[in-house]
Amino acid sequence: MDLVATDEDEAREKIMSHFGSRNGAKRREINIVTLQTIDPSESSTPVVVSHFREN
Repeated sequence: MDLVATDEDEAREKIMSHFGSRNGAKRREINIVTLQTIDPSESSTPVVVSHFREN
C-alpha cells in the first residue's frame, strides 16, 4: 500500500484508518510488519502520483 505521510506515526495512523473503515478491522487486529520510504516516481497509486505531480 503506497501512501503519503510526513512520518512513521502518520503512516501507521493512515494504514489503521484505511483498514478499519474499509474492512471493519479493529486496530488491535491490524499488524503492520514493515514500513518503507519509497521513491514517489515509482508509485502508481493515484494519491501519491497526484501529491508529487509537478505543475
